[in-house]
This record gives sequence, C-alpha cells and structure tokens, in this order.
Amino acid sequence: MPAPKVVKHKPQVNNRPKQAAPVPTPAKSNAKPDLTKGEVKPLVLPTAVINFEDVDPSFRDIVESLYTERRNTKAAEDHATAQRKELDESLDSLMIDMNVGKIVMPDGFVISLVKSSSAPKIDAKLLLSLGVPADVIAQSTVPGNPFKYVLVADRNKKED
Repeated sequence: MPAPKVVKHKPQVNNRPKQAAPVPTPAKSNAKPDLTKGEVKPLVLPTAVINFEDVDPSFRDIVESLYTERRNTKAAEDHATAQRKELDESLDSLMIDMNVGKIVMPDGFVISLVKSSSAPKIDAKLLLSLGVPADVIAQSTVPGNPFKYVLVADRNKKED
C-alpha cells in the first residue's frame, strides 16, 4: 500500500478574518518550574467546543485539510509501526538463532538485542501501608511538568 500523498499547509497569520476576535495565547517562557515548592502552574487552554459546521468559513478549508492530512499521517504511521514490529520480531528471532547480540552493518548502524524494563515507581499506597505518614509522601511528591498536544479521537473510541 503506497503512502498517502502529504500536502503541506502552513496557516499564515494574516489569513485571519477581520471580524474574528484575537485568540489569547499564553506567553511563552523558558523559565523552569520551581520544583522545590512542589507546585507547577497549570496550562490554560480554550474550552469551547464547536461543530465543524460552525467553524468560520475562512478557516473551514484549512481545518479540514490539516485534519485529513493528520488522519492520513496517523494511518501511515500505524502501518509503518506494525511493519517495523514484525521486522524487529524477525530480527530478534534470527539473532537468537545465530546466538549474536549485535550486528554491525556496512553503513555503520548496529542492530542490537536490548534487555530493558520500565522505570521503577514508588507506590504511595504501599508506603502508607509501611507506616510512612501521608504528609511526608505528599511533601515528597514532585508534580509532572504540564504539556499540551493535539488529540484526534472518535467519540466512541480513543484513536491517537
């Protein structure tokens, strides 16, 4: 199956309709959150939900084009990921059969069998059961850094 054709679209700032109100965006900052206080300011994102039919006509074509391109890219990515996993399984089996942990390829890349595990986690419930006070656990918990991303999902099923 050939990869879908990708059409590049870069919205330009001056394409905004004159009647549309400017959308406030949070100021960018390179400042790192102060983790010693255990607080991270939350990201503030717009909360309005609109149907595609209600999108301003001057934005409709670009929204539809970007959405379609993203869906096609995601489908190609899913296909490529599944294909890569099959190839990895074949390489894994072959290298085990050959009793080889690494193969240096002519282009300088190295195929390696890697043994790994996920990062260890501290379980707050287990700490409580072992007698660690809840306030000590709370004071020791460092919040994650906030981030944002675009999610495109079927209403009935999470897609990506």
